[in-house]
Amino acid sequence: MSVWLALAIAGAIECGAAACPVELSGLEPSGTGATLISPESGNTSEPSTFPMAYLERSPRHFLNAHEAWYKQGNARVAMGEHERAVEAYDRALAFNPNYGKAWHNRGVALATLGHFADAVESYERAIALTPDRAVVWYHQGIALIRLNRLPEAMISLERTLVLEPEHHLAARNLGVTLFALGRYDEALAAYDRALRFKPDYYQAWQNRGTALMKLERTQEALEAFDRVLRHQPEREAVWQSRGDALSQLGRDRDAVAAYDRALELAPTLVSAWQ
Repeated sequence: MSVWLALAIAGAIECGAAACPVELSGLEPSGTGATLISPESGNTSEPSTFPMAYLERSPRHFLNAHEAWYKQGNARVAMGEHERAVEAYDRALAFNPNYGKAWHNRGVALATLGHFADAVESYERAIALTPDRAVVWYHQGIALIRLNRLPEAMISLERTLVLEPEHHLAARNLGVTLFALGRYDEALAAYDRALRFKPDYYQAWQNRGTALMKLERTQEALEAFDRVLRHQPEREAVWQSRGDALSQLGRDRDAVAAYDRALELAPTLVSAWQ
C-alpha cells in the first residue's frame, strides 16, 4: 500500500486545500492590533492594519519594528493574503531573527500556500527558539505528514502530546500517521486518546472504525461507523465502510443497503460499485 493510499484510507485529508484549515488551528495572537481568524472559533472580525507606508519610509524610528511587521503579517493572513504575509514576517525577522512567533506564523502562512518544506524549516527555527510550545510542534507534524515524512511527523505529534496531553487534534493525527505506517494497534490507541478528550470527534470515530477493521475486530468497527452516522448521516465514505463491515459479518442484505446509501450520496463513488 502506498503512503498516500494509506493516508486516504485513514482519513488524513478532509479538505481539498493545500493546508487544511480544520487541522491548522491558527496563528499566534499578536497581543494588540490584528484580530486573527480562528477556524476553531469561527471568529471573522476584521483585522486592523498598520500604517506600513510610514514604517517603510522610516523603519529606524520604531524600536519595535519587528512587532509592527509581525502584526502586519497576521493581518495579511486574516485577509487571505498569505504571500504578502510571508513577506511581512520576513521583514519582521530581518529586524529580529530570534522572534519565535514570527517564525511560527511564517510557517503557517507557507503551509497554507502549499510550501510544506519551507514551512517545516520555519517551524524548526521556531522550535529552536521556543522548544516548549505545543502549537509549533503540532503544525510541524501536520506539514511533515503532507511531505510523507511520517516517522518525523510521529515524533513531532508525540512531542505535542507531551507538552499538551489533551490535544485531541494531535492525538488523532498521530493515529493517522501510525495507521499509514501499518501500526494499527498504536493507531487505535491514539484515536481512543483523542476521543477521551473530545467524545464527539466523529472523524476520529471513523478512523477508529477503520483501524478496527484492519485488526479484524469487525463488530466493534461497525459500532464505530454507526456512531458517526447517527450524528452525521450524510458521510458517504462512512456508509461505504459500514457496508464493508456488514459484508465481512455475513450480513449481505444490510451491506447492499449501506452501499446503496453511499451511492445515493456520491453517485460517482467507484469503489462502492465494485
